[in-house]
Amino acid sequence: MTDQLRAADPIVERLLRSLGAEQATLVFPGGAPLRPLEHVLISDEADRPDSGPGTLVLLLGAQGQAALRQLRFFAEGAPTAIAVKGDAEELRGIAAAVLPAETALIAVHPRTRWEHVARVAREQIAAAQPSPAERPREREHDLFAVAEATAALAGGPVIINDGSARLLAFSADTDGVDEMRRASILGRQPTAEHRALLKRWGVFAAIRDSETPVHLDPDPATGVRRRVVIGINVGDQHLGHLWVQEGERPLSPQIDRVLIGAARRLADELVQRRDARSSTIRPDLVAGLLGGGDRLRSAAHQAGLDPERPAAIVLVHAPGGGEPGAAARLQRSQVLNLIAIHAAAFRRDAIVGPLGTHIALVVSGMSQERQAADLVRRLEDIVRDLEAHTGVDARAVLGAVAPNLRELGATFPAAERGLAVLAEPGRPRVARVEELAAPIALRECLDLLGDWAPQHPGLAALLAHSGALAPTLLAHLEHFGDVSATAAALGVHRNTVQYRIRRAAELAQLDLGSAEDRLLAQLVLRLAENRGALPDLG
Repeated sequence: MTDQLRAADPIVERLLRSLGAEQATLVFPGGAPLRPLEHVLISDEADRPDSGPGTLVLLLGAQGQAALRQLRFFAEGAPTAIAVKGDAEELRGIAAAVLPAETALIAVHPRTRWEHVARVAREQIAAAQPSPAERPREREHDLFAVAEATAALAGGPVIINDGSARLLAFSADTDGVDEMRRASILGRQPTAEHRALLKRWGVFAAIRDSETPVHLDPDPATGVRRRVVIGINVGDQHLGHLWVQEGERPLSPQIDRVLIGAARRLADELVQRRDARSSTIRPDLVAGLLGGGDRLRSAAHQAGLDPERPAAIVLVHAPGGGEPGAAARLQRSQVLNLIAIHAAAFRRDAIVGPLGTHIALVVSGMSQERQAADLVRRLEDIVRDLEAHTGVDARAVLGAVAPNLRELGATFPAAERGLAVLAEPGRPRVARVEELAAPIALRECLDLLGDWAPQHPGLAALLAHSGALAPTLLAHLEHFGDVSATAAALGVHRNTVQYRIRRAAELAQLDLGSAEDRLLAQLVLRLAENRGALPDLG
């Protein structure tokens, strides 16, 4: 290893020191990695592996300049580092041309065995991990949050088991829980008697290879209440099962759809428990998909999305209540998990994550108008369920469909402005950005005007007046001068509106019979409203 170069990733740096200069040389240090080194991949081009951020790729099958094509191939995923056998100076000449900024390149001596490099790398990765209890506890919190969100949507208490029926998480109890649920929680798995009963009913066989919920009628002889179960499966891998028991009130009519979404959401969480990968609620992926260049390619690779397919972004505004703290974080977790369950039910590869003060949902493959209409209906369900189960008054906007992921980021500003429009009184709670073209364009115009103020003493005097004259005049202009409609919108008598309009016109020195005066007044008043400077109605 040269004295001049140091790897940006500290685990890669420790790996190099452990191997020593006689076995490995740092050729290209790489910039700050998208993810720290987490696992080792020994592969060649034929494998088509997951070689994204967090990966050290040990490149088999070619050395030096002959490895150029394979380097290009693996560099597309922006791994943390690539190791290839060959001369350091020869590789240094090609590194900058083919590697993304985040990826380090290591030249390994031809006589060094790849098994030795992999063993040392895994030792360094293990040494950098948190304590054994720390990471499972974080993932366990995620599972309990999913259980609570699912219980709220399904209308009954939830149990999540792994593939061996061991208890992983459960929601809070409600009235009417039966002995099977109590025993499964206390014993951390079903009793032998209950397991035999479920096996006799064919439950385990029915859920192992299917994404269809299984409904079990109540059994008075055993005291088992009605429940619904679904398998948590990824391909041919059975990871676990999700149970919802009916309590004193009926389960939701949408129980099947809720469980399908929850099972897909949980499939990703249970895979995390196997390979320590991060959650599908991924702010890093959302931000990456809205970016460009290497970052976008890496995020698409991690998410399993085709960068060439059409995609759309949804922005959800779900304001939290109270001061920041544990309660606010819990509510945010509930909101994220509820949205993630709905999103997974709509599309398995949907990506959800917080983005600033909003929550973003990226959906790929939006190639048909019907899919956009279906997504709008699902957003209406999300907004309604957020209010019902978390008390959050949410708004959601579907951005324009981009022809590919590279152009998705360009749709974000209009979607963000559209979400701000939906926060205005009288607006719908869910809309497509195309439906908000006029108010979005008006907001862009007002933003361009910035701090502009017209040289009009009358309008300045009107805005300085602390009463209800200015907001009443604005409402009157936006209702096309219709006194009755203005009165209904403000909740006052029409005579009150007529008096206020007359006083406002006198104070502002306006001729409301003039189109120019009306246009100027409405523009100035809307600009004041946009700045938060419009007087209150009082």
